[in-house]
Amino acid sequence: MSKLMVAVVVVWALAGVAFANLLINPSFEDAGLNEWTPDGWSRSDPGVFRNDTGNWGLEWVQDGTWTMRSEMGGAGNDLSFGQDVVENAGLGAVATFSIYILRNDNAGFDDLYIDFGWKWDGGDAWQSVSLASAVAAQSWASGWVQHTVAFTNTFNAGVNEMSLWVNVDNYDGSAGSSDLLFDSAYLQIPEPTAFALMGVGTLIACALRRKKA
Repeated sequence: MSKLMVAVVVVWALAGVAFANLLINPSFEDAGLNEWTPDGWSRSDPGVFRNDTGNWGLEWVQDGTWTMRSEMGGAGNDLSFGQDVVENAGLGAVATFSIYILRNDNAGFDDLYIDFGWKWDGGDAWQSVSLASAVAAQSWASGWVQHTVAFTNTFNAGVNEMSLWVNVDNYDGSAGSSDLLFDSAYLQIPEPTAFALMGVGTLIACALRRKKA
């Protein structure tokens, strides 16, 4: 492998690091056997941290052996789970969040939305995006579907922490034994250095092509 090709590989590898998942335990795999909440996450009742490793376990689990499950038993039985992320983000920074969702045919949720908070010393600002319509269009036959939303920091140049929450609300009391399941969450905020590294990698690749020509 030529030196230029090695340089391209190294540069793009470094850029990939800058796009790393910022969430702790994103697939809910880490937790003690008697814990009700996966490591790194906060959760409200009546959410269930479910282990499905039986013969039909692959139908329930998108990645690994554990998944977060909502269980609606009546009006007001809502589920929220989320975590705080310590990360600097300047004005214009875009946080991209994705998560896989499996919907039971009997799902009785009324709303499903993602709350995202930008926090800085002395203040914070929140944004919210609803996934209710998109998830309601799913069925059990759809299998796991990945949903992605994006949030832009238009509030403060000194953001040093973010807060992400997934919320399922059940207003009318309709019940479902296993309404929604969640797995493989992902949060990234591309850093300016990532774009710079990618630009350098592209320039090197162009130079390599010209040399060969």
